[in-house]
Amino acid sequence: MSVKKIINLRKRLAVPAGLMGQALLLAINAEAANWYVRPNSSGNNTGSDWNNAWSLNSINWGSVQPGDTLWLAGGNYGGGTLTTGTSGSSGNPILICRVQSSDSVPTATAGWSASFDSTVSLGGIEIPSGSYLTIDGRIHGGISITITASAGGNAVNGADGGNISNITLNNIACIGPYTTGSVGGGGAHGFNFAPSNNTVSNVLIHGCSVVGMGESLRASNWSNVIVEYCYLADTNPNSQEHEDVMYSYPGTNVTFRYNLINNSPNDGIFFEFGGATNFSFYGNIYYNSAGWFICTKNDGSTYGPVYIYNNIFMATSPNAGPGGCWMSNNGSSLSGTSYVENNIFYNVSNQWSGSPGVVSDYNAYNSGAGQPSGETHSITFSGQPWVNMPANPEPVGAVVAPWGTAGDFHLTSTAAPQFQNGVALAANGYLNVDMSGTTRGSGGHWTIGTYQYGASPQPTPQPVTGMRIAQP
Repeated sequence: MSVKKIINLRKRLAVPAGLMGQALLLAINAEAANWYVRPNSSGNNTGSDWNNAWSLNSINWGSVQPGDTLWLAGGNYGGGTLTTGTSGSSGNPILICRVQSSDSVPTATAGWSASFDSTVSLGGIEIPSGSYLTIDGRIHGGISITITASAGGNAVNGADGGNISNITLNNIACIGPYTTGSVGGGGAHGFNFAPSNNTVSNVLIHGCSVVGMGESLRASNWSNVIVEYCYLADTNPNSQEHEDVMYSYPGTNVTFRYNLINNSPNDGIFFEFGGATNFSFYGNIYYNSAGWFICTKNDGSTYGPVYIYNNIFMATSPNAGPGGCWMSNNGSSLSGTSYVENNIFYNVSNQWSGSPGVVSDYNAYNSGAGQPSGETHSITFSGQPWVNMPANPEPVGAVVAPWGTAGDFHLTSTAAPQFQNGVALAANGYLNVDMSGTTRGSGGHWTIGTYQYGASPQPTPQPVTGMRIAQP
């Protein structure tokens, strides 16, 4: 296939359609109401101000209307679960926000205390059904959920009572038990949206952290879901689970972009029972990991197409983990044409290359990975090409700013010239923009890897609170 035909195909690719972008905080119009929630109910428990605030268990969802905002005061909610009980509407989502001192309306409301501007510590979030909801921690880790080994369970759970759609989840830290032993409740999971019959559609997971869980994400019946600017790390091989970054049943139009994935020891992103239709994975840094990175199961099902562009896949050594480090379709059947291009493979084998139905080229391989035959535009390099390699292992913890501890995966000026032959993709505002907001192709070259080289000065990594959530 010619480069021109490949580029034209990218223009038809686009990231998942149907997810309407939402601002983190929409302007509060005159008709919308503000409601107040504290760790313990106060006064007459009407939610009308801070002096009469609801607790989690006393929220009167029948009073909450589309366009309303629920303000959460910081503090320890005693392991309580925030369970949503109503829906917003298109253009008028219900906002559930951790309050900040810069918010003019809640800080002018009776009973305000500066101490409310602090972390909201919950036992979980439950969205049994509903639509047009935004739950926002406002800053990285602004809402924090801890799962213990004895209790186990899901930090954020949804679609177990019906369909969920048009849900936005921002800046939520999910902290697991970090155990290799037994976990109660069937295991420990970060985001569990894996219903048997219900659907999960038009969902955005942005700026969140999941660490120390058996599985970071569990997915089933997903369509038009985006996971971006998240930190997914330290999946743990407890006695119930296979330590997946994502364990996924069939899904359509799912996108992973601009994420840091660290210390995945085994299964990585793992697809089973078919699907992974139009799965897009681009602009991510997947590092200090072993075993499978992205894998489909050879179970007789049909998968794909998948689109894997401009990522870094890095293992600590070529033989780290059980037998090696690799990204593979595992010999399963593929539908349509899948693409693996513009990626750096460092001690990671690209076993998608050479598979029927896969176009794999314009990649870079270090001597520990080895360039597959047939990739005529790919390169092999020696040494490490980045400004600073990350520590291994990194400090753990969901609220440790991962962008400060992940090393610096920008290319050095010495290494950069050999990575400047990437293939140009669709200029849709996403595929052609890197994690730090730099337009790919600047300077006349499309850089292989996560970051475009050539900005002056080189941009720093975008913090996880950075916004790129609107859909083209």
